[in-house]
Amino acid sequence: MKIDFIDVDSAISHAKQLLETERDISPALKSALEVILLLVTVLLNRVTLNSKNSSKPPASDPQP
Repeated sequence: MKIDFIDVDSAISHAKQLLETERDISPALKSALEVILLLVTVLLNRVTLNSKNSSKPPASDPQP
């Protein structure tokens, strides 16, 4: 998914990889960041719903 020329899926994937390889981060901070990344993913998936990829009526689609 891209928003304003930013590949969001790639950025989130990269952040997850960095969290996996980082050894000097506290477990609490790592868990908090993982939750934040999950919430961002869920919210972006909700924001990008339209009548073509959900049960929303076409009238609810954003106008160009």
